Amino acid sequence: LATCPALTTLDLSRCAGVTDAVVPALVAACARLQGLDLSLCPVESPEVASATLEVLRLERCRALRSPRVRAPALRRLGMAESDALAAPVVDAPRLRRLRIDGTGPGAAPVLRCAALTALSLNGCEGDASFLQGALAHARRLTDLELSGCRAARALALETSSLARLTVAWCPALAALRLRCGALRSACLRGCSALAAVEVDAPVLHTLELQKCPALPTEALEALVQGLGALHTLRLSDCRGLRALAARAPALECVHLSRCRELRDVRLGCPRLVELSLAQLPLLRHVAVGAPGAEAGADGTPLRRLSAAACPLLGDSDVRALLASSPALLACDLR
Repeated sequence: LATCPALTTLDLSRCAGVTDAVVPALVAACARLQGLDLSLCPVESPEVASATLEVLRLERCRALRSPRVRAPALRRLGMAESDALAAPVVDAPRLRRLRIDGTGPGAAPVLRCAALTALSLNGCEGDASFLQGALAHARRLTDLELSGCRAARALALETSSLARLTVAWCPALAALRLRCGALRSACLRGCSALAAVEVDAPVLHTLELQKCPALPTEALEALVQGLGALHTLRLSDCRGLRALAARAPALECVHLSRCRELRDVRLGCPRLVELSLAQLPLLRHVAVGAPGAEAGADGTPLRRLSAAACPLLGDSDVRALLASSPALLACDLR
């Protein structure tokens, strides 16, 4: 490689001879290197330090545990399916997107990525305490996804930049606290132990909860009523939900499905235009609207109504909904 001083791109994927000992000398020999692919190589803790490197791939490296990357020009880093990671160290001030699959118990990624806007952590076995440190170095982060973090019991996030958050399949997560001034969308999915949620997000537009059976009715009602800008609410497979009574002045779309213990829904939502109720076998009562509600002439502004597979829903409630919805365009009562 020393005889190729102008080399900018190097693909060594699947090369069994590329080990930790080889990588530093290899990178040093390529003074103008911009792209390096070490995917499917038997590296464990490679050190990659380059002032010119812009793209680095360490994908499907089954032995990869603790790579150390220092690359001020790096714009793309791939470590997908390298699921033996323990504690990667990434010092890349221009990196915008990062996905990490799997970190071991007691380990935490060290991320010094000032330009990072999107971070995805999948299958991390340690707790989530390192996130505050990571966010301190990523003040531009707008998208965060945590998936399969099995040891995380509590998560507290405080950031002024985060706009979209997904927390999925974290079975031990019992408490979530968010103070996110720019948060627009939050999706909580498959968090079976989640029982306490505290959200300070003044511009939150969309909230989705799926398969969170431990979240009690009182916590959910308080959560919805505390979100003054909430536009869309989606709840599905939340077995702990027995009733929903909430006043939400900005709420326009409500989707409730497969909440099998839900019996009563009362919404004071003067702007509600879409209500979808599906597969709610115990639902008996539904009431929508509040005094002074906005409407076409004299009722609610509801335009789309679905109450499919709700066998116990009373005729009187259905008639009241229809009578108070002069703007209704679509109705499904199968």
